[in-house]
Order: sequence, then C-alpha cells, then structure tokens
Amino acid sequence: MINAIKGINVFKALVAISILNCLDAFLTLFWIQNGLASEANPIMNEALTYGAFNFFIIKISLVSFGCLGLWRARERLFSKIAIFACLFFYGVLLLYHGYGFYLGVFNNQL
Repeated sequence: MINAIKGINVFKALVAISILNCLDAFLTLFWIQNGLASEANPIMNEALTYGAFNFFIIKISLVSFGCLGLWRARERLFSKIAIFACLFFYGVLLLYHGYGFYLGVFNNQL
C-alpha cells in the first residue's frame, strides 16, 4: 500500500481533488437549495450565510490553499498519504451524493 502511495502522481491527484471539490460544492448547493439536506461542516455552513456564490468561492479557495500546501510538500510521504486520503474521502462523498440522487429519484423528491 505504501509503495502505491509513494508512486502517486501528485499533480494529477491534486487536479482530481480540485474537480471533486467543485462537484461537491455544486451538489451540496443543489441539495441545500432544494431543502433536502443541510451543510454538516460548520465552517461551510457559516459560509452559506453569505450566499451561494460566496459559499462556492470560499470552498474552492480553502481547498485550493490546501492543495497548494500539499503541492509544496509533495516529496514528503505524509503529503502523499494526505492526498490519497483526500481522494478517497472525496470519492466516498460523491458516492454519497449519488446515493442521494438515487433515493431522490425513486422517492420522487427531485
């Protein structure tokens, strides 16, 4: 497992994290604006009080700064482990969004 993490293409992984973050932001706004969910992250929940556009900008900015930090430390094993973890958890989160769509379609909530 560690060898797989050591061989991770950091640039591609960070681009993937950025794309997944944008998808998460759009899907989160979709769920919230349709009254089907609430934001679980207290920081992003506060950002929502400033409007959808500001929520999106704040979310993208925070993750981008995190990616920048991971890029700067890209040679360190801990950075690669953190990148792998981010990819994993964003993947799980998007599966959760997909499950929500599945439930919404079959329960006629969408």
